[in-house]
Amino acid sequence: MIKLRPFRESDLETYRGWVNDPEIMRLAGRDRPVTEAEHKVWYCKLITDLNAAVFAIDVDGGYIGNVWLWNIDSLHQKAEVRIIIGKRHGLGYGTEALELISFHAFKDLDLNRLYAYVFSYNKRAKGAFEQAGFKKEGLLKSDRIIGGKYVDTFIMARING
Repeated sequence: MIKLRPFRESDLETYRGWVNDPEIMRLAGRDRPVTEAEHKVWYCKLITDLNAAVFAIDVDGGYIGNVWLWNIDSLHQKAEVRIIIGKRHGLGYGTEALELISFHAFKDLDLNRLYAYVFSYNKRAKGAFEQAGFKKEGLLKSDRIIGGKYVDTFIMARING
């Protein structure tokens, strides 16, 4: 059974291991590994940011990833959604986590719109967002340089209702 719980300091090294994995780095658009010091600073900023809500994803008591709302905008009732699954891919956990964070955003935070930036080459992420009710709203051509190449980015969104 999947559940969202607070992202704890004790999760940091596991999470850093995932974000430094070459395949996850590519999927997340990172060009270099994260140091322990950088990771600690990121964590401290993230958990104290009033415009963010970060959760660890647990499956049957095991930590498998994170999902969070970023740039929560109460005035316009919207937020960006970010997700990283560190292990146990392809089992629908990403979709389920996106559904849970959407429920939290719409019901508890009274948001109306959630959006995400998904690299065009990340088919698994695009599929998870689509299965969780997100629709492709647009395409940003040559939006980022990843691995020395320009890549396109989909804008995907889900509206409450």
